[in-house]
Amino acid sequence: MAKRLTTALSIAALSAAPLAACGSNSGDGAAVPGINDIGTPNSISATTTDPSVDVTTPPTQAPTTPATTAAPTAPPTTPAPTAPPPTTDPPREVEYLRQGDEGPRIATMQRELIALDLLPPGADTGVFDAATNSALLSFQGQWGLLVDGVFGPETDRALTAAAQSVARE
Repeated sequence: MAKRLTTALSIAALSAAPLAACGSNSGDGAAVPGINDIGTPNSISATTTDPSVDVTTPPTQAPTTPATTAAPTAPPTTPAPTAPPPTTDPPREVEYLRQGDEGPRIATMQRELIALDLLPPGADTGVFDAATNSALLSFQGQWGLLVDGVFGPETDRALTAAAQSVARE
């Protein structure tokens, strides 16, 4: 019996050791007064021969506090859908076209000059000839561009905008 009492008292003393620092342990190895005061149920069973210690009373549960609920919050907002970026034609490769050049870009330039009545209908041959050069020089002068007969990015933008404005009318 002495071994059981020693073991039980040792368990009680070890379990109560952290509480001794805060004044909750009586230090006698019996039930630990105040353990329930901090919310931990007293689950240590002790065997003692001290008649003043009642070890038959079941441990009491600390009162539980109801869980608090957070104040209701507004539901998360979803950002408004944004419009897709405007579609644009892929940028054209920078070209500097001159009299004697040929190709589809020349034919497009000639159609725009035809829309502005600077070339006669049917002159969209795809060949940068003398008639196309003359029409281009005329357009560059009318629009305040450098009059050099070179179809570069500035002339291209101005000619495309002018031809589109005429097409809308």
